[in-house]
Amino acid sequence: MKKPSEILTEFENKLKTIKDPKERIKEIVDFSVIYGDNYSTEILPLLEEGIELAREIGDKVGETLCFCNLSFLIRVTGVKLDSKYSTTLEELTQMVQDIKPYTEDYAMGLNMLAYFHWFRGEFEKAFNLSFECLKLVQKKVIGVAWNHFGLAVFYFDTKDFENSKIHYQKALETFIELDHEYGKARASNGLGSIAIIQNHVTEALSLLEYAASIYRKLGHNSGLSRAANDLGLLENRNKNHTKAIAYLQESIELRKEINHVQGLITSYTELGETYQMIQDHPLALIQLEKGLSFAVTIKNHQKEMRIHKLFYDSYKALNKTDLALYHFEKYFEVKSQILSDEAANSIKKVQTRYEKEKSEKEAELERFKNVELKKANTIIEQKNKDITDSINYAKRIQLGILPQKEILDKCFDNYFVLYKPKDIVSGDFYWASESTNHLPEKNLPVIAAIDCTGHGVPGAFMSMLGNTLLNQTVANPEIRTAADILNYLNYKLPENIKSTGGEQSIRDGMDMGLSIFDFKKSKMQYAGANNPCWVIRNNQIIELKGDKQAITASTDSVKRAFVNQVFDLKKDDMVYLFTDGFADQFGGPNEKKFSYKRLRELLIAISTESCEQQKDQLYLAFENWRGDLEQIDDVCVIGIKI
Repeated sequence: MKKPSEILTEFENKLKTIKDPKERIKEIVDFSVIYGDNYSTEILPLLEEGIELAREIGDKVGETLCFCNLSFLIRVTGVKLDSKYSTTLEELTQMVQDIKPYTEDYAMGLNMLAYFHWFRGEFEKAFNLSFECLKLVQKKVIGVAWNHFGLAVFYFDTKDFENSKIHYQKALETFIELDHEYGKARASNGLGSIAIIQNHVTEALSLLEYAASIYRKLGHNSGLSRAANDLGLLENRNKNHTKAIAYLQESIELRKEINHVQGLITSYTELGETYQMIQDHPLALIQLEKGLSFAVTIKNHQKEMRIHKLFYDSYKALNKTDLALYHFEKYFEVKSQILSDEAANSIKKVQTRYEKEKSEKEAELERFKNVELKKANTIIEQKNKDITDSINYAKRIQLGILPQKEILDKCFDNYFVLYKPKDIVSGDFYWASESTNHLPEKNLPVIAAIDCTGHGVPGAFMSMLGNTLLNQTVANPEIRTAADILNYLNYKLPENIKSTGGEQSIRDGMDMGLSIFDFKKSKMQYAGANNPCWVIRNNQIIELKGDKQAITASTDSVKRAFVNQVFDLKKDDMVYLFTDGFADQFGGPNEKKFSYKRLRELLIAISTESCEQQKDQLYLAFENWRGDLEQIDDVCVIGIKI
């Protein structure tokens, strides 16, 4: 196979033989599309030459496509180019709009713009630009093929593998019809990646080998590295982790040779995850650190988010709680940043408000230079820091009592938990267990969403007590039903919270919804203290109402026994347990409550999506509704797919 330097030299010699400036520009654009990610700074002077030639002869299309490829390659390679031809995304967007009459070239421009928005985390804009191209250009041309390819990549990144496969196949059909070798390799490579995920081993191997054969013929290091990376994933699927590591290391070496930063992020991430699979977490952390460094440098938020999640998994396995928590919070921070344009705008608003408050505070401090005032301020700041540090430590303790992912994975195949405290610590919590050996059927999973009195520190104390009492029910032979668990808490709570004679002690308690599942018999038990359970079936909500009483520490009133309800489940039912924080949040155009009516409509609308997508949709709906208003209560929503 030819070396990248040899291919570049051959092309430069070929370019010298072409006299027609317009043809030279076209050759430069085509070469940069095919081989652009095979090089670093070497190809950039060629694109600068193309821009200069285009300006000399007034070739607006050639100039725009050279600018697009120049910007794209800087983004992909991570190279900071000191060039008079650097341009902003806004300027580039206007240039592409100016060539709209040239539909085939306009399609290529839209494809490039879609990628730029995708890299910035602006997913909706990326999808819209690609679909705009497909609506505008109906015939099979190279720009349409690349837009199908781009859509396939976007769907793949969002885990919609069926739509990704559809667009990879459409891209491949067009590339074959146009006899575009590199396009055929890229589309086949993409289909191979999907085949790996869908565990179609033979199909994946055939597609990847076909792609690799074209890459070798073209002398395409970047393509070969991509195929090697996917072969590594394939070996991981087959549990051949040693072979997977060898393929991924080969991919890294190929990508280092051409300084392919985007590819290096992917390969380092996959290699880190592979080391996690064999429980070699120190080596995993080394690879993830390399990938994160590149992702942060070029601001690839999508890949940065995934790496933080893998860091969390390794540090958790190594029992390094502080580092695990740090990366867990960074994961959600980045995820929130890329969820929508609205989230990005909110961050800018917060930053502006912070800078304004900071400026005002500095001005105020400047006016008060009295020594005693400064001394008092220092003492107050230290006390605030001590209190905040203590509460943050309490947060780690509270997170530790929540059911770990391993427990939830054992209990349920498809589920999600949206847990969003109002303050650092929470009065809401969720509880689950698979060790219900005292029930008529052993090991029936049980899960509950609980809302304790208050939020913040008072609510957190109550949540710790509630969790302790729930854990006691697991081994108690007298407890046989969901209602028995609530009755146990209702009578044990007063023993643990002694009345002080004030009104507050009477109100201490919790609302709860609790379900026990017998999946073999397709049955669910439910008992509720004020809170209902919703089951969505065929776009209709079936409501299991809880008893109109709380679990309370009061000893002054007669306590009624909670009612146990048994419900017949059907395949594809969605079961929801929740506290009142979501529905009670103020926001929207008139700053009203979200309401249970809106929550019903939202859950019906998203109930057929995957549990992961439902969780994201709920989070986004809550944040968009809240806007700049303060979150008024803790939020907990649990969804279980039958």
